[in-house]
Amino acid sequence: MIIGVDGTGPYNTAVYNFENRISHVRTVVLGSKETQQKYLRGPGLDGLDTELLANQVVAWVKIFRQKQPKDRIIFVGHSRGGAAVIRAAQIIQKQGPSAFAPKGGAPHVVGRVLIDAMFLFDSVNMTPNLSLDQLPSNIVRCYHAMRSPSAGSRATWGNCGTNTSIPNQMVKQTFFGSHAAMGGTPLTGDLPAFTTNTKMLGPNDTDDPSEVGQVVHVQQDTYWKTIDPACAKAVKSWMWTHLKHHNVV
Repeated sequence: MIIGVDGTGPYNTAVYNFENRISHVRTVVLGSKETQQKYLRGPGLDGLDTELLANQVVAWVKIFRQKQPKDRIIFVGHSRGGAAVIRAAQIIQKQGPSAFAPKGGAPHVVGRVLIDAMFLFDSVNMTPNLSLDQLPSNIVRCYHAMRSPSAGSRATWGNCGTNTSIPNQMVKQTFFGSHAAMGGTPLTGDLPAFTTNTKMLGPNDTDDPSEVGQVVHVQQDTYWKTIDPACAKAVKSWMWTHLKHHNVV
């Protein structure tokens, strides 16, 4: 089974679905080899429904387990959606295997209910009452693509799901681009301020000959139009390598 929770977006479902029609989470879930699939839109702009989404993920795991008691569990998340699946893993670990056993029968899974693999795209936690920096030990393997702080995107947003609790639990990689690009929707979110360089005006840069030789500031408004799509592509290439390794796609 595979369950993915996408990032924060507009409350209007139609608008949200259009903006995220080619997001990494949506592409992974709907294009996966898993027979049991569930894609959930991410939290609203205030991010207050992260816990609610986590509980929805847990509920779907229970439903899937009724159908396929031994099916593996794959989680995918972007932004606050990443926080939601980490939280879901915490809840699953706390509830224990008996909560996921088929009704009327003995548990089919001995020991903990494990998340075989988790794939995170720039996971962030913006819910003050949730502690999500450390991955719970029931996550066997986690791959986390994170934006580089040097890009300046969402500079006040730190990543969650960055610390491990068991050996060899995480593989992570940083990429230069916006938070939206990390999720596969480049140029849709707020971008860091365009870089500004200085330039000396030449004869073809001004209609006033007296301004030739004057140094002016030039805003590089094409900068992110190149960087952001390239970032989204690089993230997809990296993550899909690991998805294929786990035979998810």
